[in-house]
Amino acid sequence: IAGETKAKWITTVYFGSRYELSFTIDIEQGPKFDKVIKIIGEPNFRLLEARHISDNAREASYDKDIPFGKEKWDEIVKNKGDFSKTLGIELKRDELKNFNNYVMYGGEPGPNPLPKVLQLDSPKKDSK
Repeated sequence: IAGETKAKWITTVYFGSRYELSFTIDIEQGPKFDKVIKIIGEPNFRLLEARHISDNAREASYDKDIPFGKEKWDEIVKNKGDFSKTLGIELKRDELKNFNNYVMYGGEPGPNPLPKVLQLDSPKKDSK
């Protein structure tokens, strides 16, 4: 369809006072960039374990950077979020200084405005 463009959908969640889990997948979006037309390919995931957050909470250094695919994600879900059984990583429970501020600032200078959320098309219902 004319006017549709390919893009990457990236969602990152922060948890455990030191972890970033990103989900990335290629998508085709509508001509106004306001909706996802279709998903292309398989998702990719990446788990980062932060070692240090800068005093200004804009930069992080990492101990672990673990990329994985859909099969590993399905195993993590099956194991109720236990990363150790699938990825061999024991999540640390101690709080990392400045992590909450790093999340708030998005790792860049100043707070980032939240992007407009793309909505997946809902299946059309027959009107009978």
